Amino acid sequence: MVFSGENAYKYLQKMAVEIGPRPSDSEAEKRTAEWIRSEFLHLGPDAKIEEFDVTSGRVTSKKLEVLEPYQEDVGCEVSPLSGSTGPDGVTGEVIYLDNYDEEFLSEAVTGKIVLTSGQPANRDKAVRYLMKYKPLALILIESTWKGLAKNLWGSSTQRKKYGNLPTIRVSFEDGLKLVQNGAQKVHVVAETEELAVKSQNVIAELRGSTFPEEIVIVGGTTTLFWRSAGRGTTRVGLQ
Repeated sequence: MVFSGENAYKYLQKMAVEIGPRPSDSEAEKRTAEWIRSEFLHLGPDAKIEEFDVTSGRVTSKKLEVLEPYQEDVGCEVSPLSGSTGPDGVTGEVIYLDNYDEEFLSEAVTGKIVLTSGQPANRDKAVRYLMKYKPLALILIESTWKGLAKNLWGSSTQRKKYGNLPTIRVSFEDGLKLVQNGAQKVHVVAETEELAVKSQNVIAELRGSTFPEEIVIVGGTTTLFWRSAGRGTTRVGLQ
């Protein structure tokens, strides 16, 4: 077997378009794992599904409302593992930053809702410095036109290390309007909860003929492929 770009694209289409977002422990994720396993079996190697524990999150309510100098509800998505505002949300003044790397931060951020389109060079380091100034929430503007990414979870590890940072994302278009119209005060609701759930890897094994005791591991997360030169046992794992 050799790698097929055409087949890889078909697999991407299946998972990204036909099945769509696959949050951990969702029916879509389980359906994807079963489908990947069936494809491996069709290609020849043995395949099995292995479960593992993972931290996931759930959004129970979300809202972004501009209060001053105009009133408007803005569509948004929430990063559920970054932090929660609780059901009442938070209200505060908006401060726009080109980025939230260390050099852009000061006490002016304290008690404010940060709006930014910048991508920090090191997000873990940026969040660590940002949380020193205790902002109320973070609003991230998408970098591409007509796109609003789903399932951008945030990090429970960062939250536990640096504190609660309710984080929402808005489209490029809505972010541009917020900046151009001079949004000064907003109300943010990002009510979330953390969940301990099961996810799964699909493990396929193709036993080699020349050195079957040797193991070559190939991993991937978005596409389905495997190849073997026949030297050893090839194991392919996909999540």
